[in-house]
Amino acid sequence: MAVTKRSNRQKSDQDPAERMPDPRVGCDYTEYWVRAKKSYDMSADPAKKRKLTKLASSCPNVPLTYTVAS
Repeated sequence: MAVTKRSNRQKSDQDPAERMPDPRVGCDYTEYWVRAKKSYDMSADPAKKRKLTKLASSCPNVPLTYTVAS
């Protein structure tokens, strides 16, 4: 997801549990995080999982596909 230098600096290393971008991109941002976590078989801490689940609940119910990273 392309962002400006300023936006990237403001975000720093915060994840969805700590910071969310503009609400207009919330579903795309949530999909990006879930897809990345699944692709690399990564876990999510409880706070991040709660936040992603809450965000996803307001998104259209669309199947999410991903490819496992090798």
